[in-house]
Amino acid sequence: MKIIKNLLLPSGPLFLVHFVTNDCNAHCQHCFIYSLKDVPKKYTGKTLSLEEIKKTAKSLKNSLVNVSLTGGEPFLNPDLPKIVNLYCREAKVTAINITTNASLSEVIFRSVNQMLKDNPNLRLTITMSVDEIGVKHDANRNFPGLFAKMVKTYTLLRSIKSTRLTLGFNLTVTPKNEANLKKIYQYLTQTLKADNVSSTALRFGPRLEGATFDPKEYKKLNRMIEADLLGKKLSGQKGFIGSDIYNAKTMLMHYFVEKTLQEKRCQTRCQAGRMGAILNANGDVYPCELLEQKIGNLKDFNYDFPALWRSMEAKNLRKYIKNTKCFCTYECFLGLDFLANPKYYPQLLNNYLKIKTKRS
Repeated sequence: MKIIKNLLLPSGPLFLVHFVTNDCNAHCQHCFIYSLKDVPKKYTGKTLSLEEIKKTAKSLKNSLVNVSLTGGEPFLNPDLPKIVNLYCREAKVTAINITTNASLSEVIFRSVNQMLKDNPNLRLTITMSVDEIGVKHDANRNFPGLFAKMVKTYTLLRSIKSTRLTLGFNLTVTPKNEANLKKIYQYLTQTLKADNVSSTALRFGPRLEGATFDPKEYKKLNRMIEADLLGKKLSGQKGFIGSDIYNAKTMLMHYFVEKTLQEKRCQTRCQAGRMGAILNANGDVYPCELLEQKIGNLKDFNYDFPALWRSMEAKNLRKYIKNTKCFCTYECFLGLDFLANPKYYPQLLNNYLKIKTKRS
């Protein structure tokens, strides 16, 4: 209901990516924060307090549907379970995704159990980031022993018997692992028995400045994921009404990311700054992770997100994104236009029916 209401009368973002900490115990070579010699200024500063997050979440109760908590390493923030509680209670959110390097096995296990216990309506997705196997994964992330820790975390989380918990791996395609994607994918699905694997194209700047890996390898990975999704080897998102619509959206998103990489031009209306927003740990709000133009800081709007969303700076940035046909492969936001634009509904329906037919 929130989605329909907000599409007709926008009052704030439907989807929020919240960087709950800038701290990280890994330094991944492909990271857009810690791979740089100097950490960008927007990823510095004092982290929002729980009271500040509470005010922010409460102001979003009429629009927010889904929250993605990230960082840094989000589980380094000891208040993470409380932050989840605030979004569930104050913003009335029922779907939260947390992306992690999975290094803090016991902390993650305790925290996930607590989140599910405290929020009986919460559908929680834990996505573990992976880009190689064994020591190659550790080397890429400058963290000896990380791969083993990730496997331990996954094993612990699998012991939690809850239909409201989805576990998954996200495989980032980079120039360093593009030749090894099939082997990595098979390890995840055959050795670890993962039933939810997603793909991410290495982030480059707007308009794909600096793109170097072979898009064909990314495409091959997507076809493997989709074949297993249709063949029931992967479940994808599950456990809620509309889960296969979400899976159908993911398949459509793969197609448009592939097309964007191939043609290097805008394919859809970017909904950054309209349906999606980025909240940095220090309270800065951006329309997108890749744009340097800031909408503002929540502190200057008394933590009233809709007020910031209605600001002249927000309007000007939305106009800039529209007029320049800004584009990239940022998967989190790319799929938002599929909800807002009816021209995609036939393709979504086709993918949905394909999933249902193949699985029947």
